[in-house]
Amino acid sequence: MKNTLILISIGILLSVFPTHISKSCGPQKTLPYTYSFINKDIIPTDIPYAPYLLRFEDFYETTIKPKEIQATDNVSEWQERTCQDASKKDIYELIYKGGEREFKLMQTAVKSDKIGLPARLSSNSFAQFLVDKKCIETIDYLLFAKNCEPHVIASSDPWNIPKRDTIAMEFLIQKGKKAFKKTKSHYIKLRYAYQIIRLAHYKKNYQQVLDLEDFLMPKTDAHPSLIHYWIMGHKAGALLKLGRNVEASHLYALIFEHCPSKRDAAFRSFYINNDEQWNECLLLCESDAERAILYTIRAYADESRAVEEMQKIYELDANNENLPLLLLREMQKLERDYLGLEFNIKKKSNKRYYKIPRKASPYYLIQLQEFVDQVTDEDQIKEKELWLVADAYLELLAGDLYASNKSFTKIKPLIKNEALQEQVEVFTLALQICQYDEIDSEDEEEISEIIRRNEWYRSEKYDDFHDFLFDKLSYDYAKYEQLGKAFRAVHTTDDLKYNIPLEIIDDLLEICNKENPSKLEEALIAKKSGGTIQNDLLEMKATFYLSNFQLEAALETFNEIPRAEQSDMQIHPYRDELLDCVHCPTSDTLTFTKTELVAKMLDLNYQARADLQLGAAAFYKLGLMYYNLSYYGNSWQGMDYFRSGSNWKYENDKNVYPVYDAPFGNHENKDCSQAEFYFEKARLLTKNRELAARAAFMAAKCQHNTWYNHRNNKRSLYSNNIPKFPAEYQIYFDLLKDEYQDTQLYGEAIKECKYFRAYALK
Repeated sequence: MKNTLILISIGILLSVFPTHISKSCGPQKTLPYTYSFINKDIIPTDIPYAPYLLRFEDFYETTIKPKEIQATDNVSEWQERTCQDASKKDIYELIYKGGEREFKLMQTAVKSDKIGLPARLSSNSFAQFLVDKKCIETIDYLLFAKNCEPHVIASSDPWNIPKRDTIAMEFLIQKGKKAFKKTKSHYIKLRYAYQIIRLAHYKKNYQQVLDLEDFLMPKTDAHPSLIHYWIMGHKAGALLKLGRNVEASHLYALIFEHCPSKRDAAFRSFYINNDEQWNECLLLCESDAERAILYTIRAYADESRAVEEMQKIYELDANNENLPLLLLREMQKLERDYLGLEFNIKKKSNKRYYKIPRKASPYYLIQLQEFVDQVTDEDQIKEKELWLVADAYLELLAGDLYASNKSFTKIKPLIKNEALQEQVEVFTLALQICQYDEIDSEDEEEISEIIRRNEWYRSEKYDDFHDFLFDKLSYDYAKYEQLGKAFRAVHTTDDLKYNIPLEIIDDLLEICNKENPSKLEEALIAKKSGGTIQNDLLEMKATFYLSNFQLEAALETFNEIPRAEQSDMQIHPYRDELLDCVHCPTSDTLTFTKTELVAKMLDLNYQARADLQLGAAAFYKLGLMYYNLSYYGNSWQGMDYFRSGSNWKYENDKNVYPVYDAPFGNHENKDCSQAEFYFEKARLLTKNRELAARAAFMAAKCQHNTWYNHRNNKRSLYSNNIPKFPAEYQIYFDLLKDEYQDTQLYGEAIKECKYFRAYALK
């Protein structure tokens, strides 16, 4: 039973360690790569401005739906002002789904005692009410609005703006003005005014918008309505287009404050260019509430001095509902700048591409801390808990872990709000992780408990905890030269295969051989399929030795792996073709496993040196083996795990190339020196001229591959021209031309190799 529990525990830990090379070509976590633990549930959901001032994407997307809000508010107002007995569903169906034909049928039904509504309309409570009460002004207006509709459809594609029929639109404006004058209902007059002014706006006659607003609005006496703000939006848009952005921005602020359906558009359209215009806009405000909204909107700008705006709002109204939202927003920005900055594995990319942390953020963090201290000290606010939590978290972000721990300990008993209680628990877990340094076995047991049991660590709501914890572990392990653990904390075992680091392999093997590893160490070396990664590590280590031509060490390491666990990959090392084709099928039927391959190579080496008469053939086979196992051969998998075809030309002293997810780059085995050495040995020893010629041609391929990757080779990667090789890289072509023209191989080479044919015939 005890062993079963241990296996279950390791299984839980294993779930946090990926165990295979990613097949994705792109990053798995979108940059900028940062961490966040702010709980969106602490947002007061009844504050109308929350979605605009915070950056919780899911909150924004599910809350701000302007078209839906506009339709809902419009239907509600029709119900309130016209017929409370009509259902909202019926009002929506008639206004938004009804067509010109339906409204004409309603006109006829009102005017005629004999002709009633057709069945599809008589079942609509709103249509039936308008006909029964003979609300002809309302029906006439709805028909007019439906006629206006095709001319005021906004395009979602800025490159495909529909062409407006300005003549028809002007006709409708004049028709609407006549109807406006005849209409008795001030509410319907207001709606006519909206349709007329909207037509002028879409006509792009912005002065006409202002003139119509001046002419029509004094003639309406409707109770406050959302339509007033819809009209105000068109007036503000016209003012903005005419360069009167101060007046426009003041109106947008009022719309933002009072009209949910147009709040998003107003928020985006607010535009103040400089301090002078800002002061002018403040003068237009009639109350502190209006001024506070202006400061709130300005605080939202990415480059704003938001703390200064918050201080102004605080002076105007210490309990302004937007202050907590702005506080959370600024905490989000600073969290992005500083949380885990020291150990963030993508901090260089964040800095280079996203300017994170921001240049002024150190000063800004201090400024926000001072403001939060001021608010908590003065005790003017009703809801103080959020500010106390923010104060402690800002200390954590500032790197003062001692002060942050002290503050959280002090405030924890004072927090009564459940969401904030959860937030404190989450922040203190982040603080605990930040406090780890030189991690010992006791710490590892504690970390294992966090991974297995901590509800906040395991919650999907705070899914950044995984990266946060393991990035920190990797940083701490690396700092104290525990390289294997540092690597496995943030990488899969297969990530070692791109460019095998022997010191990390050995470090992990040492953990595999430990008598009493910690649970965390067990997870680091465990395989999901069972057992440990020990044999995988040994296979990588042996492959490393093979790729560095250390055959004895490679065979010794392969033999440490139980025979049943050894790789059964089949390698064809004897492919003997004049032209390279990495992925072509081979006629060679003789195959070896990796272990068998190394044993055969050692045996051939012994044969070649023991019997000079037979040595040439053995040396030639060794040359083929080394060549086919290289980057250029069809059996490259024997020495490598990953080959990129795009790297064949690019020069690099170490043959290491950048590949996504390869922490040390991808090493390609392009060194043909060993193959060339054995081909030359075979050529010199053999008495068979065909074998000598073939060895010379293969040695020429080795020389040419070396030149292809030389830094002085400026030949284009995409050129089809025959390359010009420097003399020192043409030695074997010279030998073939001068000494082996009488061989069958020479004729085959002339026929199959364009490079050699061009060289030989010049």
